[in-house]
Amino acid sequence: MTCEICGGSGFVRQDVPVYDPNFGKLVACRCKTQENAARMQVNWGSSLDRSLGLADFLVRGEGSKRMLSAARSFIANPTQMVTVYGDAVTGQASSANGNGKTTWAQIIVNECIRRGVVAVYITASDAVEYLKGGIQDKHMNVEARLQKLTDVPVLALDELTQARWTEWVSDQLSTLIDRRYRLHGRGTLLVMDERPSENLHPRLISRMREGVVIKNSDTDMRPSLGGELL
Repeated sequence: MTCEICGGSGFVRQDVPVYDPNFGKLVACRCKTQENAARMQVNWGSSLDRSLGLADFLVRGEGSKRMLSAARSFIANPTQMVTVYGDAVTGQASSANGNGKTTWAQIIVNECIRRGVVAVYITASDAVEYLKGGIQDKHMNVEARLQKLTDVPVLALDELTQARWTEWVSDQLSTLIDRRYRLHGRGTLLVMDERPSENLHPRLISRMREGVVIKNSDTDMRPSLGGELL
């Protein structure tokens, strides 16, 4: 089906005044943005529920209330780093599971794509597997794959503290987050069940603190929904 916006060309001219320096310049159409995001999503291995939107996010307490506010702010200007974490302690059960963190990240990714911004959702474990695939790949080695993850305009990195943090994994994920922090115009969502201090290097924690940090201790919403939300 031909795109009604660009007529299938994949590009459109920016709707700006004649005195704007971008007047007359071609930019990628929204359909091309969606195609690029979908291709990355498949290549990087994590499942994304594309039906989710802001109306699907349930506010159950102060944590999710702050998350909704942060989501709206990020979608309007997707160039910041936002960290959301639960209050789980390693090896212990916690009510911080199932309170909407993954849904929140996927909603933001979907809303960014709908607005013409390339965005990808990926778990930390899948990111690690994608990077490991470059060890014996002559065409796209680990560094090239790391750069792909760095360059995507919006990246939601979920289950960050559930990855097996070997020294190699620590180096790769730390480098990824640090590079995205340093590059202007990148939007990064970091999601985890545990406190960052439980697993992450102090250097990463300092990066997170320069952005928006939200602790979500709201109760598990899944029982009231009659099933598994996340």
